[in-house]
Amino acid sequence: SGVAKSLHFTWVQANGDKAAIQNPKRTLRGHSSSGVIRLFPDESVTTGLGIAEGLENALTLAHSITPVWSCVNKANLAKFPALNGIESMTIAVDIDADGGGEKAAMDCAQRWVDSGAAVYLSKPPTGDLNDMVREG
Repeated sequence: SGVAKSLHFTWVQANGDKAAIQNPKRTLRGHSSSGVIRLFPDESVTTGLGIAEGLENALTLAHSITPVWSCVNKANLAKFPALNGIESMTIAVDIDADGGGEKAAMDCAQRWVDSGAAVYLSKPPTGDLNDMVREG
């Protein structure tokens, strides 16, 4: 709906690591139980979109495709709705120990496939796309 729900901060070091402070991720107001962080303006979203669970992963995905949004967490990714007019979706999959990140991505992917969109998955062997790129 485009309504601001919160303001998200992530403190990072010059090398891309999260800052060595307590709670390097915070929200100014509200909470992140729904919504996305729109890293590109709405008008840049035409026929394709990329999404990722976390902000760092979304920024890494943006090196390959644009526009990209962060779903903030796996619950938001799992319920991310198919959007009218978007013909292709790229999802950066998080591979975590409990399998929740991959399940969230697959739930989202199925919804988009059911809507008729082409869906592409960026799925590293372990961790997430950002981890894979940073580790070389």
